[in-house]
Amino acid sequence: MKPIYGSQSTAELLAEELERRQRRNPRYSLRSFARDLVIPPSLVSDVLAGKRHLAPSRVANVVACLRLTPMEAAFLEDLMQSEGARSKVMRHRAAERLERYRNDPPLMQLADDQFRSLSQWYHLALLEYLQLPERPHDHVLVAEAMGIEIHETVDALERLQRLGLVRRVKGRYLVDAKRSFFASSVPSQAVRDFHRGVLRQASAAIEGQKIDERELSASYFLMEQDHVEPSKSELREFREIFLRNRRNRRARPGAVYCLSMQLFRIAPSKPG
Repeated sequence: MKPIYGSQSTAELLAEELERRQRRNPRYSLRSFARDLVIPPSLVSDVLAGKRHLAPSRVANVVACLRLTPMEAAFLEDLMQSEGARSKVMRHRAAERLERYRNDPPLMQLADDQFRSLSQWYHLALLEYLQLPERPHDHVLVAEAMGIEIHETVDALERLQRLGLVRRVKGRYLVDAKRSFFASSVPSQAVRDFHRGVLRQASAAIEGQKIDERELSASYFLMEQDHVEPSKSELREFREIFLRNRRNRRARPGAVYCLSMQLFRIAPSKPG
């Protein structure tokens, strides 16, 4: 599914999701979609045809079916409020919040095939570096600043251009994606390679950076297995809020940082 923050209406969002499911399973019908949404088929049909709007009270149905994150769910609720709230004031306020989301989306999700070609850690870091003001975009100087080889820098910039994430204008690279990320819930070799690269950078920072330049910490705790998914959602929401707050500050950025979080099991709940 494309980033939800680009959806202009609930009908557009649902139509795109239905089409995605039908590509995976040609036998998947509108009735099947309505069943998964727990919404009457006639209502789903009317919404897709633009004849009716889903009431905001149905937001939980869509959130559960599409497995949206808390931030995405908040966007969807505003989208539905802007279309179907009974109060004109509520519709107007929801529309204002939607405009803020669209002007400053939390994250832009890369498709799996895109991310496979960007699995080395420095691709996404380059997207940030290129936005630093008054930094030279000469390949040699960029490679030196990033701590990578010149040929890696050239290849990475070419890939970013091919994917439409950056474009070259008068000797400088302009970033067309405000913020890029990927679906870490999708297991693949590319995702594993990316995280290994990030962990190597974190390990190097232990020796190579002063304490006041970094924050590394770890906590051990007990947790039930069925609390893992809710905990992951909380961590994703924190990450999005943290990044949004950093972008909204008016100070001119001076360096590229990486926020990396790990949550993993140490010992199984049962022996053997």
